[in-house]
Amino acid sequence: MNLKELCEAPEEYYRVASSWVDEIAWDNQDLYVRLLDGKEYVYFGFEEDKLDDFLQWQSPGQYMNYEVKPFYSYQRIR
Repeated sequence: MNLKELCEAPEEYYRVASSWVDEIAWDNQDLYVRLLDGKEYVYFGFEEDKLDDFLQWQSPGQYMNYEVKPFYSYQRIR
């Protein structure tokens, strides 16, 4: 599998209420994040059971800053 296939975004995204994050998706232990400015990232090794925490967090942007970005490697895909 090449990097492009590895970073292929899933088809189903969930819209979140945020001034920074537009949509998120999870696929095969990876978190996909689309930002309102059109950039898209994949965070590797994000556990599925943490999705509920993300979706229930008061601020998706704060969740990204405190619970995702410091702990997961990522790749920009768009």
